[in-house]
Amino acid sequence: MTVDKKAYELAKKIGDSSLNFNLQKISDCKNLLSFVKLSLSKPTSIIIKEIDKATIPALNAFLKTLEEPQKNLKFILTSTSEHKLPTTVVSRCQIIKLNEKIIMDNQKTPEFLTLTNSEKLKFIDKIKIKDEAILFTESLIYTLHALLHSDKKNMKKITKWLKLAINTHTALKANANLNIQLTQLVINL
Repeated sequence: MTVDKKAYELAKKIGDSSLNFNLQKISDCKNLLSFVKLSLSKPTSIIIKEIDKATIPALNAFLKTLEEPQKNLKFILTSTSEHKLPTTVVSRCQIIKLNEKIIMDNQKTPEFLTLTNSEKLKFIDKIKIKDEAILFTESLIYTLHALLHSDKKNMKKITKWLKLAINTHTALKANANLNIQLTQLVINL
């Protein structure tokens, strides 16, 4: 199912009507603000596709509207990744992830830890996109955190792995080289 189709389905569930809106520049935000000042008599969803393509000034101008929408108004924002948006925007949203390929990879994270180093290297070679790598390391962090609570015998080793995963995740978010970071992670595990 495409992101657009899912956005329309969600809009249908939460409101009587939906409107598409393009938000990329400050002028777009001003147009949106003019619209949302109108009183809406029935629940309405505004779908803003590819919000990650908006400029930072436009997103900053949109924040106030996102924080305090009027009673009958909901916003549905689509993006290829939450990591492409400022945390101020992401923190005000409920995230719904749709990328099935990434979700399937994340479900393999506990299995990843049991692989040999050469198998781990083959596994990470399949990760070609920064967003996939970030989601993979997030999943690894959650898996290791859960292991930390359930496996008291290996606490020291798991803590070391958790630190490595967090450092790799931080480096990837700071635009470090994907292949180098993931390879270092595997070597140090």
